[in-house]
Amino acid sequence: MYKLSELKVAEGSVHKHFRRGQGIGTGNGKQAGRGRKGQRARSGSGKRPGFTGGNFPLFQIGIINLDKINVFGDGATIKIGVAHIHSSFNNTIVSISDPTGHVIAWASAGSIGYTGARKSTPFAAQLASQQVAHAVMERGLKSVDVEVKGPGAGRESAVRALAAAGLTITSIADVTPVPHNGCRPPKRPRG
Repeated sequence: MYKLSELKVAEGSVHKHFRRGQGIGTGNGKQAGRGRKGQRARSGSGKRPGFTGGNFPLFQIGIINLDKINVFGDGATIKIGVAHIHSSFNNTIVSISDPTGHVIAWASAGSIGYTGARKSTPFAAQLASQQVAHAVMERGLKSVDVEVKGPGAGRESAVRALAAAGLTITSIADVTPVPHNGCRPPKRPRG
């Protein structure tokens, strides 16, 4: 049986109130003793995720989408996919995803070892496509829909390399975004 005079607060739940680095009224200065950057210079990410306080602090880490975790784990196969070829003036990125958009494998001219001006060549795009095609065919992929984006030199060679590697191409679509007279394009190089 507890008496009202014997009740105590939970250990650690009551302490001296000191708000570190939260403005002029806290007694620690506007910049929280951290110079010009102020309280943003404190280590860590700031607010903790989903904190609910009290005597039993709980942390909500976040909602986990189980569909995205190890979608293509050991033994999982997929028959049809979408090949996204992004060919810019500087690089060519080839990624193959399932129809819902989860990327199975990707490669780019830069990721296979080319640097500088060699990244923008059709041959580099061809090698990147071959690497991706072999990776997805090991997972059981047979056919792809191809979506090509961008004005780069590696567009056609990347598509040809996918077909030469043994993938069946069911459709080819150009999904290059066209502005409705948006931003001014860069000026043409002289010389």
